[in-house]
Amino acid sequence: MSSISIDPLLGRLVAGKYEIRELLGVGAMGKVFRAHHVGLDKAVAIKVLIRMPGVEEAQARRFRAEARAASRLEHPNSVQILDFGEDPDGLQYIVMELLEGIDLQQLVAEQGPLPTARVAWIMSQVFSALSAAHRSDVIHRDVKPGNIMLVEKASEEGPIQDFVKVCDFGLAKILDVGSGETAPLTAKGAVFGTPAYMSPEQARGEPLDLRTDIYSSGVVMYKMITGHAPFRAESAPKVLLGHLHEEPPPLRSWGIEVDPGLEAVMLRAMAKDPADRYPSALEARDALRAVLAGLGHAPPATGRMTAPARPQSAVPTEQVRLRNDALDTQDTLLDTESATVHARGQSALDTRYAPTVPPPASRPEPPPTVATTASGGTAWWALVPG
Repeated sequence: MSSISIDPLLGRLVAGKYEIRELLGVGAMGKVFRAHHVGLDKAVAIKVLIRMPGVEEAQARRFRAEARAASRLEHPNSVQILDFGEDPDGLQYIVMELLEGIDLQQLVAEQGPLPTARVAWIMSQVFSALSAAHRSDVIHRDVKPGNIMLVEKASEEGPIQDFVKVCDFGLAKILDVGSGETAPLTAKGAVFGTPAYMSPEQARGEPLDLRTDIYSSGVVMYKMITGHAPFRAESAPKVLLGHLHEEPPPLRSWGIEVDPGLEAVMLRAMAKDPADRYPSALEARDALRAVLAGLGHAPPATGRMTAPARPQSAVPTEQVRLRNDALDTQDTLLDTESATVHARGQSALDTRYAPTVPPPASRPEPPPTVATTASGGTAWWALVPG
């Protein structure tokens, strides 16, 4: 039996109604289980807080913030939160819909670059989910392939393939309409996220708005089109420096040609200056819908669309987002459990910066500098401005 199948919480009845049956994964802040709602006779996913001595209160605040952020979202492309609470033994939990499908990270790892129509269809849904989150004053802050689940959704017209569920709001920020910020959950200037998908302003530890999610989504598009993230290096600081100073290598440098409209959406989303990006996720979604229309895949007025069919995966893909998945070392370089990096200011980073983008034939693959286990793929960073 694998180590991920053994856990002392197995068999426990949480809050008198959720029977824990199977460990699905372990993340930076919690464990996710398949559970059974005994009253409704229904399978659900339940995330429980992992308490670490010395940081328990900070963990609890962040866990509550995740529940608050995700519970605000009522959109078909966002994971549904069903319950949140603390049982009599002090175990904090979030109950979610149980998703059966494959995440985008795994899909690209298995199939490589995806065709234009499929990229546009999937990302139009991601932007739609983010638009709903932003309207609810929620910024995701960790948009990446591993947080995008693809499921099959039933409809009157037949099953909808590649139906998106945006997951894992563990790093989400809820904006206060009055002040523009929430009570801080991290130290001032600290950076939390996944280096391969961070916006430049996120890498600098600056205040963030909805446009950080748009940038990260553009990076996700690049990965879907090419099979890898745009900035790859042997260390996470160099990856962040790519976001700060380099333009993404042109698609043609990889021998890839895509619809010009799709490439234009990706490049605008990835603009270094937030002012040059789409001002809203809704506009980015509409731009991708225009690409789909040009390809003959326009969604009907209801917003539904039968996406280009995808091959069935040859491996079991029943999962919830925070399972113990394989790390793409090129994309997520550090995680909470393996390392935390501290950089003493932007000037210190600049002294080590020497942009080099060799042609694809000579560009080396980065070595697997960090072996990550049971992290859920989230990299936590502390970048301390000087």
